[in-house]
Amino acid sequence: MMVESMGTRIQPEAGLLRCLDGSKPRVLLAEDSDAARILTAALLRRMGCQVDAVEHGEEALSHVQNFSYDLILLDIEMPIMDGVIAAREIRALGGAAGSTPLMALSAFLADTSKCGHWQETFDVALAKPAGRDDLRGAIQSALASKVHRNALGASSQPVSNASNEQLIDKLQMAQVKAHLSPLAWRQLVEAVAAEMRDTVKAIAFAQSAGESGVVAQNAHRLKGIARSFAAPKLAHLAEQIETKAIHNTPEDLDGSVTQLRKVADTTLLAIATMAERAA
Repeated sequence: MMVESMGTRIQPEAGLLRCLDGSKPRVLLAEDSDAARILTAALLRRMGCQVDAVEHGEEALSHVQNFSYDLILLDIEMPIMDGVIAAREIRALGGAAGSTPLMALSAFLADTSKCGHWQETFDVALAKPAGRDDLRGAIQSALASKVHRNALGASSQPVSNASNEQLIDKLQMAQVKAHLSPLAWRQLVEAVAAEMRDTVKAIAFAQSAGESGVVAQNAHRLKGIARSFAAPKLAHLAEQIETKAIHNTPEDLDGSVTQLRKVADTTLLAIATMAERAA
C-alpha cells in the first residue's frame, strides 16, 4: 500500500509521466487489497497514467491477452493466482505481451519462501509500503526499458562474452539515439546516468550492510539499465554480482562491488562525453 498522510488529498504531479512518443503510459495494476488498489490507482492516474485495476493474477493475465500495456504492476500476495505465477504466465505469452515490463509489489521481497527469486521474472520491484517518489522512479525506469527493448529488440538478451570488455557499444547507442528527438535523447541520458549512480550506490550500501537480497535486487536493476543503454561491461559485472548475491556468497562480493564502482564511474564519464559531443 502506498503511503499518504492522513487527511491529505493526492495532488496532481507537476510533471506528468509520458512515454517518449508523448502518450499516456498504459498501466495494469493487480492488487487484492481494495484500499491499496484504489490508492495506488489514484496515484498512478495523478502521475498521468491510464490505469486498469484488477484483483488477482488471473484477471491480470486475461487483460494482458486482450489489451496492450506499457507496464504491469503485480502484487505478490494475491488469491486465485499470485503475482509470481501471473508474471511467469505473462512472460510465457511471448511477443509484445510477454515482453511488457513487470513490476513486483510486496512486503516480503527479501523472503524467498514467499516471493521466490523475483529477479528471474520481474524487471523491477518495490517493497510495500512505498512512497510516491519510489513509485514514480520505478515507473520511469520501466518505461525507459520498454523504449529500449522496442528500439533495439535485444535488451533482454544475454550479453555475449565477446562484448563484455566494451565500455560503450557505440553502434547500439546510435540505434537508441536514432529513435529519439534531441530533447528526448538529452532527457534519457540524464535519467540513465542518475539511475546508474543511484543503483550502484544502493548496491555498495547493501553489500556493506550484508543485505544480499537488496544487492541482488539492485544488481538486477542495474543490469537491465546497462544492457538497454549499450553498456555491456557494466551489465556483465552487474549480472555477476546478482548471481553471487542470489546464491549468498558474500565472500566473493566485495571485490566485485569495488570493480563495479570503478567501471560505473568510467561508463558514466563515457556517456557524459558522448552526450556533450552530440549537443
